[in-house]
Amino acid sequence: MGRSLICVTVGTLDKPFDRLLRLVAAVRMDAIDWSIQYGVGDRRILDGVEASGAELRDFVTDGDLTAIMNKASVIVSHAGVGSILKANGLGKPLIIVPRLSNYDEHFDDHQRQITNYLRGRSGIYVVDDSEPGYFYRQLQLALSTPDNPEPLLRPEKIQDFVSSRVG
Repeated sequence: MGRSLICVTVGTLDKPFDRLLRLVAAVRMDAIDWSIQYGVGDRRILDGVEASGAELRDFVTDGDLTAIMNKASVIVSHAGVGSILKANGLGKPLIIVPRLSNYDEHFDDHQRQITNYLRGRSGIYVVDDSEPGYFYRQLQLALSTPDNPEPLLRPEKIQDFVSSRVG
């Protein structure tokens, strides 16, 4: 069996998402390759992951992100609607970690509302917790989920939900 590629994206917000980077840095798995878009986060958190051959980028173009996601076995993402819809459209297992305002990762907690709405859906794994063991278990579950050629969600339903909550 070949190596699995895990695509991680924190989005383009000008706030760091170091909590997600720490979760990724804590994972030690054989046969895993990482492509990590870390935004304005502290790149040093990922030194150990980079040493094992991970591809690190602060930002990627939309086209490059789509190409990486398409090759990935699992996508790990902040709970931004654009990233969720992109991953969902590719039919990939998705781990969502919401940015939270109490950690100064976002201005409000709409990402928690989004993850609460998506929780329990097939192929979607929500990680609210900053405990690396929980993230690791969710990653193992996601890796055991086959790609789903059909979208896991209807994009218009997500857009309607976000519009109703955020305005």
